[in-house]
Amino acid sequence: MAERGRCRSLPPRGRNGIIAAPVNSLGGLRAKALVALWEALPATASHQGAFDFPDASRSLFEAVAGLADLLPLVRELEARLEADVGGPET
Repeated sequence: MAERGRCRSLPPRGRNGIIAAPVNSLGGLRAKALVALWEALPATASHQGAFDFPDASRSLFEAVAGLADLLPLVRELEARLEADVGGPET
């Protein structure tokens, strides 16, 4: 979970810079995906057990996460969110 610590400690201006920068490599795509992932974490402790993606962007994020080799991290965080609310969303 080293990515989590780095992204959480990144000031908003740094995150905005990553979002605004063009993607010229897989590393750039990975950086943008990590920012999107952390921005999609629920904002409050009383969440529904899932990431807070706008409806249409979830499948696009899944594709990017797969290309950037982030799916294991995504699945781990999803499991933690589900465990926080006592099980999978119904």
